[in-house]
Amino acid sequence: MRKISIAQITGNEILAKPIYDPSGRILLAEGVVLKPGYKMRLSQLGILSLYIDDELSKEIKIDDYISEKTRNEIKKSLKDGFQNLINQQSSSADEILRLANTIIDDVLCREEVIINVSDIKTKDQYLFEHSTNVCALSVIMGIHLGYSTHHLIELATGSLLHDLGKLLTPKDVMDKVRKGELSPEEIDVLRTHPLDGYEILNEKYDISYISKAIILMHHEHCDGSGFPLGLTDDKLHETVKLVSICNTFDNLTSDFSGYKKLEVYEALEYLIAMSDSIFDKSLVTVFIKNIAAYPSGSIVKLNTGAYGIVLKQNKAFPLRPVINLIYDEKGNKLFTPKQLDLSEENTLFIVDIVKTI
Repeated sequence: MRKISIAQITGNEILAKPIYDPSGRILLAEGVVLKPGYKMRLSQLGILSLYIDDELSKEIKIDDYISEKTRNEIKKSLKDGFQNLINQQSSSADEILRLANTIIDDVLCREEVIINVSDIKTKDQYLFEHSTNVCALSVIMGIHLGYSTHHLIELATGSLLHDLGKLLTPKDVMDKVRKGELSPEEIDVLRTHPLDGYEILNEKYDISYISKAIILMHHEHCDGSGFPLGLTDDKLHETVKLVSICNTFDNLTSDFSGYKKLEVYEALEYLIAMSDSIFDKSLVTVFIKNIAAYPSGSIVKLNTGAYGIVLKQNKAFPLRPVINLIYDEKGNKLFTPKQLDLSEENTLFIVDIVKTI
């Protein structure tokens, strides 16, 4: 199994994971043979990538860091949950708390493995997919930091709701966000969303101070350059700083956030580069130790000029996965792929991820 962009569909590829519509119904089932004509329709639906099974990737299994069932349930429920909070329906906070606990339970019951960033995002569902991802990543990091169950619930609730205020951001501004076309005045409008989200919840719902702080401060920076309050490191709770890292990472690796999309290893390099200014260095260190810099199924180029595909991860060496070598350094395709554990190959390292060879 490996991930490809919609533009790479040529026909006859076998779909490895089902594709869902915004209501959670299956559009294309696992095992469907893709046709070139699907490209336009999927693009119109705001789906820019999918998973296929082929000869290159037949040995590769890619597990999401939360189950497909949980991911679909959360996305489907968040839309109504967010709107109910805005409409001040009394039971809406209880529903968000239930969703937060669902994510915590799902993460806790899964084996501790290095995280493969493998979700497929869609344009119309991006806000809810992003909220789900940031929550799950934050909970995983909270577990590694030894947070208590109560603290995890506060973390999960705040991170799930961190972008609630974007529902009050004008639609034309949000459309421009996805295209990265905001004017300075529109940037100022977008930057009100943390305060908008906080004010929706403040003094109206039984949500903890920590959860509300996450919503208000997830765009604050340790050096004081963030918004909306310009707070510095000593004024920020650890959970706020943790969610800021997870939020930035998911935005950097997404198609619809308004940022230039980066490969996972590039996003990790950005976090490291900013860990002495924007982000908490100790928290960035915890984060990068648990993320697969080169997700399973990625086609990678080695420093020798050879190409391979990532088979699985090395927990102790996130930058040095196990790969199948497909083309040697002279450009010759190997009749039988050669398995290499890069943690045992001192002279070999990955220099890039490529879409095709």
